[in-house]
Amino acid sequence: MILTFLGTGTSNGVPIIGCHCPTCSSKDPKNHRYRCSVAIENEKGRVIIDTPPEFRLQCIRENIDKVDAVLLTHDHADHIFGLDDLRGFTMQTGESIPVYSSENCLNIVHRAFYYMFRQPVNKTHIPKLTLNILNKEPVNLIGIDFLPVRIKHGKLDIFAYKFGNVMYCTDCSRIPLSSQKHFFNLDVLILDCIKYAPHPTHLSLNQALRIVDKYKPKKAYFTHTTHYFEYNEVSELLPENVELAYDGLKINI
Repeated sequence: MILTFLGTGTSNGVPIIGCHCPTCSSKDPKNHRYRCSVAIENEKGRVIIDTPPEFRLQCIRENIDKVDAVLLTHDHADHIFGLDDLRGFTMQTGESIPVYSSENCLNIVHRAFYYMFRQPVNKTHIPKLTLNILNKEPVNLIGIDFLPVRIKHGKLDIFAYKFGNVMYCTDCSRIPLSSQKHFFNLDVLILDCIKYAPHPTHLSLNQALRIVDKYKPKKAYFTHTTHYFEYNEVSELLPENVELAYDGLKINI
């Protein structure tokens, strides 16, 4: 099973429009960050977690030509506004792509992308999506159980996803007591880490490192990072078992 980081940036992406800081001006591709998304694939297929605004570009860059299912963590624009790009897949196959998330998130999707769910003028030019509500039970996709795990994003309840012994946990400010049992002794923890300073809805560098120290994954990758993080500078500060993720990074899981 291979996981590809399609995007690792925060809601503004990096570079930020109009910013000329060292990270935004950097020529190092590891400092160029599309909004957050990952692809998980094996011999049976491919699952995407979140479809950000650059989703089409991410798919082209990674030569993704088939998507079997989509999981959404929550309904914020930087995580769902690439849903329309799924038309590139459904136009080829004529088949619907299942999309899974919380009831609240899917209600937002239904309203924001209303044209996908009404009788279309031209059926070939809109994505065919089937919305599926997740609660506490895992869903089996491409032979893998994906368990939705509730985390806090500020005051919001959103989903992290556990699959195999991997946890994908972006847009996190706190892990509720009821969810903590799922975080211990992971092989891989992919964790939100937005900047050095505290943030009301995301983890700072020190907070993310404390979570790694508490739950002790074999390997941790920090994602959803801002332009405050220059890749090489931050990498020098991290423990041996922690890495700053970057767009295009592939890991075997």
